[in-house]
Amino acid sequence: HWDGSAWQLFPEPPEVINWYTTTRFGVAARASNDVWAVGQFAAWHWDGSTWRVPSEFGSGQNLLAASASGSTLWTAGTNPGQATTHSYIPASPNAQFFNGSTWQTTSPVFNPAVDTGFYSIKVLSPSNVWAVGFAGKFVLTERWNGSQWTKVEAANGNPNPPADQAYGNRLYAVNGTATGLWAVGSFDDAAGVERILIERYTCK
Repeated sequence: HWDGSAWQLFPEPPEVINWYTTTRFGVAARASNDVWAVGQFAAWHWDGSTWRVPSEFGSGQNLLAASASGSTLWTAGTNPGQATTHSYIPASPNAQFFNGSTWQTTSPVFNPAVDTGFYSIKVLSPSNVWAVGFAGKFVLTERWNGSQWTKVEAANGNPNPPADQAYGNRLYAVNGTATGLWAVGSFDDAAGVERILIERYTCK
């Protein structure tokens, strides 16, 4: 926590002492006593004096980002893929918002046949939320209009990634205003070299 002059360390919630990992990937603050930190398997809430671990999130979720605007709060991430005895269940995106008392899950658009996930989310208003990530070897951008998610076309640095490349195109972060958004990520070129990917979206 930055107190105006220096960074201060704060202890993690006591109930996570036996977790094998407590990595946090995103944070959103709505007030000095209302802060959410998200990461592997859970979101933590700071009430002004201590961190606690709410029970709303499933143990299989990876929450990679959080964003708030006014009273609106969202988290997003990726549910890891799962290997079964005879098959593989691809990764899938997750996105949920806080309604003031509980977390509500939503249903992002995705192809269940390929690994898909969100890396970042940006709240502009309750009816204008953006999330970015990956869908197979291509970038993924989606917009929440207050009731549902829809895909929004975005450019790929390499529109024809070779089959032997592990990642292809991905967007790792999104930010902006109601008039325009920026997203950054990376892509593998034809030689397999990772390159920077920067995109701009002009809101209508």
